[in-house]
Amino acid sequence: MTVYSTFSLRIHVLKYWPRNFLLLLLLVLIPSFAVAQTPVKDVELLEPFIVRMNWISFDVINGRIGTRYIRRMQSRSLSLHHATLAADEHAVVRARGSEFSLKYELTSPRQSLQLQYDTSGVFQFDYQRFDSKDDSGVSYRINMRQSQTYPLEIKITQLNQTRIYQSNQIWLAMFAMPVKDRQCLTDVLGRLSPRLDLELRFTEVLENLSRIALYQRGGDYVAIRSLIKQLNSPRFTERQLADRELRMFGRPLIGFLNGIDQSTLSTEQRVRLRRISQSLISGESDTLEQVVTSLRMNPITWLVLANRGDLVLRRGALAQIEKLKGLPPGTLQLQLPQRLIAADVKIRLR
Repeated sequence: MTVYSTFSLRIHVLKYWPRNFLLLLLLVLIPSFAVAQTPVKDVELLEPFIVRMNWISFDVINGRIGTRYIRRMQSRSLSLHHATLAADEHAVVRARGSEFSLKYELTSPRQSLQLQYDTSGVFQFDYQRFDSKDDSGVSYRINMRQSQTYPLEIKITQLNQTRIYQSNQIWLAMFAMPVKDRQCLTDVLGRLSPRLDLELRFTEVLENLSRIALYQRGGDYVAIRSLIKQLNSPRFTERQLADRELRMFGRPLIGFLNGIDQSTLSTEQRVRLRRISQSLISGESDTLEQVVTSLRMNPITWLVLANRGDLVLRRGALAQIEKLKGLPPGTLQLQLPQRLIAADVKIRLR
């Protein structure tokens, strides 16, 4: 190529380059500008930073909310602001030896959460989910309170209706909930501990207990009732013997003890049974086998299942209660009203 032709080619390219460049620039900027001007339809729910930073992990232990893991740390406070989500988070930790307490708060246009936990057994939260413009009907509020000395209480508000569930075990409270309430609860607890799998575990427990109600007659609880009565014997040796034999039943006995009408026990019996129950409680996470074996000996379990509206399940559940109370078969089918209450099924030992 000659020097002249090379020079002409460069002139030709420079002549058309500004126009092509402007066209390319417009093709890039116009879609970007359009995307920037399009309003965001929904904002993803923010995961609490105590979960993201693995400060604490919750689990179900003996039917109540406890901790699987607590990160070692000193007392501190931390605040975060998320400009893109218009969200704020704040946490305060107090750590002293084996004692640990946490207060956490999250506020955003889509949700709010106030949570409190300490190692003495206190666990409570107040969670609100707000409607988005394009996702109406998902607004709800859940308030859950748990302490070492009081039953677990869950208050759920949806569509201007509030329902309150009280129980010593979260599993029993979930049995009594309609599907939508239970899904709201498991969703919130799942956000606080992503590996909790509470809905899956609940389904497995319910399936196993339903099979027991429908296809098994239940155990023979005459020996347990007899041993508990023996705890009130005037002879110390007999009381001690009954105490040792009751402990040999292991963790499943906890459910039976929870179903006893305390007003039918003497002071001696109440004190001993409280000690036995405390000795059988473990600090391990609830497994399917542990939950089923303990709940099947609790008449309140079958009370809740009998009230779920399934007539076949109700018949099997009432049969289990009759076994626990030592009643002839069919007694409860004839005597009890359609909707049972706890007083109807408590085990009386007088």
